[in-house]
Formats: sequence, structure tokens, C-alpha cells
Amino acid sequence: MNTMSPRHRPEEPLPPPADDGVPNLRRLAMIAARHSRGLTLAGLAGLGLASLWLALARPAYEARALVLMRRPAPLAAGLPDGPGTIPAAELRGELEVMRSRELAGEVLARLGPDHPFAEAEEDPLRDRVRVSRLEESHIFLVEATGPDPESAARLANAVARSYVARREAAAAAAAGARRAALGARVAELRAALGARQAEILAASRAPGGFDEAMMRRGELEQLLESDRAAYAGALSALRAADHDADPGELRASVLSDAAPPLEPKGPKPFMILTLGLFLGLACGGGLALARENLDDTLRTGDEIRRRLGQPFLGYLPRLPAVRSRAGNPAHPVWRAAAAHPRCRYAETLRFLRARAESRRVPGAALTLGLCSARPGEGKSLAAANLAALLAAEGGRTLLIDADLRGEGLGDTFAPEARLGLGDLLAAPESAWIPRRGEGPGGEGLAFLPARGASAPLHVEAEAFGRFLAARRADYDFILVDLPALEEAALTRAILPLLDGWAALVRWGATPAHALRAILREEPGLTRNLLGVLLTDLTARDLRRHTPHAGPAHDG
Repeated sequence: MNTMSPRHRPEEPLPPPADDGVPNLRRLAMIAARHSRGLTLAGLAGLGLASLWLALARPAYEARALVLMRRPAPLAAGLPDGPGTIPAAELRGELEVMRSRELAGEVLARLGPDHPFAEAEEDPLRDRVRVSRLEESHIFLVEATGPDPESAARLANAVARSYVARREAAAAAAAGARRAALGARVAELRAALGARQAEILAASRAPGGFDEAMMRRGELEQLLESDRAAYAGALSALRAADHDADPGELRASVLSDAAPPLEPKGPKPFMILTLGLFLGLACGGGLALARENLDDTLRTGDEIRRRLGQPFLGYLPRLPAVRSRAGNPAHPVWRAAAAHPRCRYAETLRFLRARAESRRVPGAALTLGLCSARPGEGKSLAAANLAALLAAEGGRTLLIDADLRGEGLGDTFAPEARLGLGDLLAAPESAWIPRRGEGPGGEGLAFLPARGASAPLHVEAEAFGRFLAARRADYDFILVDLPALEEAALTRAILPLLDGWAALVRWGATPAHALRAILREEPGLTRNLLGVLLTDLTARDLRRHTPHAGPAHDG
């Protein structure tokens, strides 16, 4: 019978809320907080590599020259004046000429053997010279890059002047061809004049009537005047071609020479360092996301529900100085929940007890087991604190250490015991008188160690069931500290005999598949499974992984 009064019975707390619905940005912020050290190292590595690159990279200087494209007299050539004087297609063709490998050879010849690019490989100016048109004007911008200001300016001016020289050579060739054509035309007209004069002379001496002769002569004189006018025009054009350029020929001139730049174009330290930091953080973030996706350990209630398909009972935070509890029955960590009944550890144990109350058989003790998938999950500590808490709240409690092989609670609280659980199950006729005061709960708690003077290493589950049935009427709660599921087959046989049991998983250490595989192999174990508890986490761990949860402990 339970001796606890109703006013002392704790109300069932709400289960911890799930992590569903957390905004993605907040999830990313939580991941960044969890991996802040790795992200910091990745960012510093990116900055270090960027700094090394800046130290090894040579500075680059950029010089600019301007080339003006024009026609000497577009109106005289019958072309429109204004921005459209030179068609865009023709300008694009000239840009390709400036970018051609043939012009690059002329530029290198102009630079001479002392220039850094004089002995460059084929197409040496492809990555060092850029030529573009300034908006919609007739001006070409030549941008040249070099290892020092002087070489950059020399390269830009060499490109501009080589193109102007090529353009002038093309204009001179066109003018020569034009003069040759005009000279041939003048010679042809001169010969035609001579023939016309001879024809007039022959017509004046021809026999026949006077009137007919005069009419013929007048016609020939008119043709002669026409030939003389054509000859005079061709002769004038030939003389003009010797002095003036073709008004329709495209010409080029250097509008502005390149001056040595005062500051290097690159590398730009701020941009390089920023890029290095960004790439470092991106790599660190990628590794952090990969670790998050590959990590199979359990850290939140949502992961337990999603990966195990089991209820989440709460968090059992790490207790102070918990590592030094072994072999010390007076260590305060064994009674932390009873000594601090308002802490999160105690509240989680109360929630476990409230969930188990629904499984109680009327008029009999509530039998509750605590176990884990692997050793070292904190189940013995939780069992001792739960037993001490129940005893402190007035419940008649029996705590049984069922770990016959490993180091259990009996090694700490009853190392000299001559009679243990194994002895009682092997010899049911043995008389066992519960000794109050042993165990973590003081006088209100009875404790049965696993091993006595000569305990067997194996017992039958049926014998354990008979032992529990014989003592149900003497207690309000019977707690069983069971060995890990992976180590003892007895645990899987005992669990179905209990009213309920809880699985303890160490936070961030136990992979989900360790418990999931066991529950799939033994589906019958889930019939009385109350849920899963996460153990051994700190307040910092709780805040980083569960945005809805408060601190890990109060005070």
C-alpha cells in the first residue's frame, strides 16, 4: 500500500515539447553554435591561406591608353556625320584586330627584349591586355597589366601605337592604290584627248561639202571639251591624292598615352581576406552539416520520437562531481534528487513515476525497471536517485541490483553482503530479511544487492518473477537496476515481468541504432516500455540542442 498522502503526490508534469516547428534559420543558428569552435578554426584557416596567398602573390599594375577612331572628312566621302559616322560593325572589327595575335607580335617587337613579356609564350597578351569601346563613342580603351608601373604603361602604349601604326599603314596602302588608279585614269584620258584631236584634224581635211565638214567638226569639238573636263578632274584628283588623305578612309590616333599607375590594381587585401574567410566558413559549415547528418547519436526528444518511435520522458542532467561517486556510498550524488527535490533531475524522475503509475496493479507494488542499451548510460545512478526520492516522499521502496556480472549498486552500498539476489533465486528457501539503511535512501529504503557470498552467474527469469510476486504486497515500489541490454540476455527476459521499464540513453554518446536494433529484435519489449530518458548532459548542451527547453538544473 502506498503511504504517500495525496497532497504530497506530485502532479504529472507535461512532457518536454518536441522540437518540431523550429524555424530553419534558428536550426542553422543552433548548428552554428554547436560547431562554433570548428567554424572558428575553419575561418581562421581561410584567413591564413588568404594571408599566405597575399604574401606570395606579386602585385599587378594596370595602365590605360586611349585610341581615337575617325574619318578625315565623312561629308566629302558621302558618309553621314555624327556618332554614326563609323558603323558599329566596323568598330567591332577593329577591336578584333587590336586583340589579334598578329598585333601581339608587333607589340612584342616594339617593346624590345628588355620588357618582362618579351620572351613570353604564344599569345602572351591574352591575359594581360584588354581592349574595349567606351560606351557608344569612337574611343577605344586599352588596359594593360604588368608587374610594375613602368612595364604596364609601356605595354599599353605599345598596343595603342602598334595599332595606330597598322591603321596608318593600311591607310597609306589604300591611298597608294587610289593614286595608282587615278594615275591610270589620267593616262587613259590623256590618250583619249590625243585621239580626239587627231580625229578633229582628220575631219577638217576630209573631202566633201563645207557644211557637212563644219557640222562634223563641231560635234568632235564638243566631245573634246568633255574629254578635257574629265581629264582636268582626274588630274586634279590625282594631285589632291598626293597631298590629302582619303576622306572616307578610317584613321586612328593616340588620344591619351598611358601613364605609370601610382597604386597596384591587385591583389586587394580586403577582398582576398574576405573571400578567404567566406570560403573557410563555407567549408566549415559544410563539414558541420555533414557531421550533423551523419551523427546517429540522440540529443533531443524529437530525435527519440523520430528515430526510435518511442515516448520521450525527459532529461537527466549531469550531476556535480558525478565521476567520483564510485565506491563511495556517502557521496551526495546518490541522493541528489531527494536532497534537491525541485531540480530538473528530480522533476524528470517524478514524471517517470507518474507515467508508471498507470501500470500499477491495484493493491500491489509498482515494479519498475531501469536499463540501457550499453553500459555507462547512468541507469544505476538514476535508479538510486529514484529510489531515494520515492523513499523520501514516504513510499515503501525496494531497490534491487540485478546486475550479476558487472559492477552494480551492491559493490558500492553492500560490498560485504552475504546474501544477494542471485543467492535468493538459486535457493528460494533462503530466508532474506530486508535491511533498512542500506542503499541510497536511508531508513525508508530496502536494498537487495545482486551478489552475496557465492552468487551464481545465471538465474532463471521465472524464479525472478516468483520473487517479485512474493514481495509485491510488502512495498509500494520495487525498482530493478538491470544490466545493459547488449550484455545480458537475462535483462530481456526480466523486462516483460515488470509493470513498466524505462530506457536510459547517454546524451550525444549512444547511437540510435544501438537501442533501435534491440527493440526490433525483441518487439515484445515495447509493450511495457514507458519511454526513453536522456542522461549526462549539461545546461549548455540542453540550450544548444533544444530551443524550447530551459536550463538543465535549477540553481
